[in-house]
Amino acid sequence: MAHIKRLLQLISALCMLFVMATPTFAESYPDIDTTKTGSITITYAGEGAEFKLYHIADVSSNATFSLRDEYASYTEDNFNYSDEEWLKLAEELSEAMEGVTADVEGLVITDGTVTASDLALGLYLMVGTSVTIDKTTYHPLPTFVMVPAYIDDEWNYEVSAEPKQWTETISEPGEEVDYKVIKKWEKDTEDVRPTSVTVRIYRNTEVYKTVILDASNEWCYTWSDDDSNVTYSVTEVDIPEGYSLAVTGNETEFILTNVYQKPTPTPGTSTEGCPECVVPSPKPQGFWIVNTGDDTNIGLFAGVLAGSVTAAVIVLFLLSRTQRKD
Repeated sequence: MAHIKRLLQLISALCMLFVMATPTFAESYPDIDTTKTGSITITYAGEGAEFKLYHIADVSSNATFSLRDEYASYTEDNFNYSDEEWLKLAEELSEAMEGVTADVEGLVITDGTVTASDLALGLYLMVGTSVTIDKTTYHPLPTFVMVPAYIDDEWNYEVSAEPKQWTETISEPGEEVDYKVIKKWEKDTEDVRPTSVTVRIYRNTEVYKTVILDASNEWCYTWSDDDSNVTYSVTEVDIPEGYSLAVTGNETEFILTNVYQKPTPTPGTSTEGCPECVVPSPKPQGFWIVNTGDDTNIGLFAGVLAGSVTAAVIVLFLLSRTQRKD
């Protein structure tokens, strides 16, 4: 019975250790001076583009958001979003509030910037208009901006914002437009890289041309078209083994990036060129920590606790069986 009592005390101690060692999830910030006002300076390449700001939420001294009443019908009072979710929410809100008078309007980009001053603190939705300059149309993406911003361990009440954007080239009927496809390589070496790749170019939905990219053409191919209504796309034929493909760029320049995925040696076998360098076999399955991007080490504490409690339960079971036999 003494053994069982001691075991229960150990489990209790382990639980207490877990509680004390677990880091706090809410980050610790210095207080925000809510008596101050702030500013947002927008830097943007589209000269003449006009921006407006919607004051979506207020912020308290402890950096907690509070949705403002006038915007309660457009979104939920929940600000625990990932970066992608923030961008999606910004786009949805900008569409939902078309025609709604913004809190700040008429912010026109002049010489690359514009500043909105004397702003109440909180979370703002920044929405801009598209503008065409020299046959290039700039489309700013809606985004959220917080005033103040937490930079270098302090609150900055004068905030800088550079909206993301996408661009398109405007061409006149009969005017030639230049196109380009570029091959790039990442995380590989010359000895594993193929000597060439095959790229298929589509004009609208039809195959326009199949080209070979290699060192002789500097892994690049260019062409022109005088049809302003045409749309081109590209794809790589037979992606080299051991590589993944990412396609980036815009409607006139296509960048095909092959990223090398270093092969994982088979456990228990020697590595190439080093017979004595044997790759260790996997450890027995158990409570192993998986890195999910959480830098709080909560997985480590949870693993230790789970393993300890499981071991304790097994010992408890064995002890109870021994006592029954006695």
